[in-house]
Amino acid sequence: MLSLQVKPLSGGGRAVNYYFSQDNYYFSGELSTAWHGKGAEKLGLSGEVNQAVLDAFVDGHLSNGEVLGIKSSSGETKHRGGYDLTFTAPKSMSYLALVGGEKELIELHKRAVAKALSVAESMAAAARLVKSGNMQYEKTDNLTFATIMHDTSRELDPNLHTHALLMNATECSDGKWRALASDMTRKHGTMEWIMNNKIFLGLVYRSEIAVGIKSMGLGIEKTGGPHGLFEIEGFDQALLTGISKRRTQIKKEVATMKSDTVKAFDRATQNTRKTKVVRDGEELREQWTKESMAYGVNPKTYMRELQDKANASKIKPEMSHNTYGHQAIQDAIFHLSEGNIRMSYQAILEKGLYFSLGDCNVETLS
Repeated sequence: MLSLQVKPLSGGGRAVNYYFSQDNYYFSGELSTAWHGKGAEKLGLSGEVNQAVLDAFVDGHLSNGEVLGIKSSSGETKHRGGYDLTFTAPKSMSYLALVGGEKELIELHKRAVAKALSVAESMAAAARLVKSGNMQYEKTDNLTFATIMHDTSRELDPNLHTHALLMNATECSDGKWRALASDMTRKHGTMEWIMNNKIFLGLVYRSEIAVGIKSMGLGIEKTGGPHGLFEIEGFDQALLTGISKRRTQIKKEVATMKSDTVKAFDRATQNTRKTKVVRDGEELREQWTKESMAYGVNPKTYMRELQDKANASKIKPEMSHNTYGHQAIQDAIFHLSEGNIRMSYQAILEKGLYFSLGDCNVETLS
């Protein structure tokens, strides 16, 4: 599954109630939320996300008093609230973080999400405005995200993921706040850029966590495809399948369809969607531990076992990040030229992240 999914965030702020529902954060017992982006800084939003403030923002009411939206003939103001960008950690990482209690992996996930959002902001932030009677697109370099971390799937498997709610607002050079740019041709526009570059943003996120995982003495193992999906090397495959019940449901649904495209997976996700059953956090932890032990895995010692396996399997000396980065860029250029693919800076960066997964992050290659 892609670790970056994008869907619209409806107006009428009650739609954000789902993100604050307690059945989405069993492990911590409390929500982990944060404001991100230069737009949030401009509006004085920092630290934890207040639901009332977020509700108002989704409705177009900014914290500085400005109101965004288009007035209908009836006088009603309509405003698209924003978008949900969901970043999901590899299942093996979720297990070690949530069942094994390795909290440094949770912090790594948060840092990786923040990095991907920063990259999106620098490349995608834009608005449409009229200058000298002409409609123009302006790069604004500021976005506002409200991140909310959840830790379970609908089947109550450990599933570390963060919803990054992108608000439909950005400040322009004239000091006015406007809705994010959109473009039917998909050549411009904030969400058009994000949708066109889902693989790239997913790789920014995954490269960050892969480098972090390796710095902890663990190995990574690619699981196929151009998205750079991976799991922690040596992780028990039977256990991995056992804690992926939601994924198994979706794949079975896709198998009944005529295609296995991303759209098919999205449709299968909706078709098999069910309401979560609220469970006590401690009870759920005990269930996870019991399931784990049934596969012969002790969650308290498993990270150390995987670190020992990774150390034993090393067959070549480590090189510097710069050396890995140089090689990855060369591989990216060769791959793109061989396939007659347009060789833009971003295309090279995307392929470089793929080839150097676990050895370089976006900063090393930029």
